[in-house]
Amino acid sequence: MTLTEAALKRKSIRSYHMDELDEQTIDELVDFISDLEVPFASIDWNFDILPFEDMCRLVGGVPVLHAPHYLVIRSEKIKGCLQNAGYLGEMAVLYLTSRGIASCWQGGLEAENDFPDCLPYITAVAFGMSDEPFRADGEEIKRKGINSIAAGDLKGDLGKMIECARIAPTFMAKQPCRFTALNSRIHVYRIKGLIRIPHITWQQCIDVGVALAHIDAVAKELDYSIKVEIQDPPPEWNKNVYQCTIHTSKNEG
Repeated sequence: MTLTEAALKRKSIRSYHMDELDEQTIDELVDFISDLEVPFASIDWNFDILPFEDMCRLVGGVPVLHAPHYLVIRSEKIKGCLQNAGYLGEMAVLYLTSRGIASCWQGGLEAENDFPDCLPYITAVAFGMSDEPFRADGEEIKRKGINSIAAGDLKGDLGKMIECARIAPTFMAKQPCRFTALNSRIHVYRIKGLIRIPHITWQQCIDVGVALAHIDAVAKELDYSIKVEIQDPPPEWNKNVYQCTIHTSKNEG
């Protein structure tokens, strides 16, 4: 299963067998995440894979969702760190799905008893084996139509990238990400709420990174290289909050 196929089949799974995955599977996941190039490469980040008991100690209680493993993403807290965290977590989710391993974002968890001398906790993803099935295909995904969240050239390869971002998971299924596509560029935005709630803004920025992971997965499958940058002045569109611009280039040969 490719990562784009995994994007169609991925589903937030909430029941798990508590048997831990074998060491080789965990090592392969670690290698996959370690080789990723985050959208904003100057930001320091790392990750842990914790068993259930260690996650309980980290959050100072028992997580509502019991899973044998949790991917914990850490980063210095500067602009772009949340988008990086969303990208890392969702690339791991797609990888796990491609291997038949269930997962679920844990946006509500906070680190109450974090380890000393480590980068700040950003977010986590629960994962493990489950009896719950993945989606059969993309027809089961209930999302806003692409014309509701994007504008510009949506018929070519850029449209395929945005379509995959459209079906990405978002916090409380709110779909805050917006896109414009023109020539070889995709401008990425998030909606601006009527009332600024810090936790919601935090999660929306992570959602942007999740969308970037889906775009990257399609780009690689279509043999494109992508580069993410922040333009100054930012391109404006419909009072949305500008996040970044994705430059795409077709690989030669």
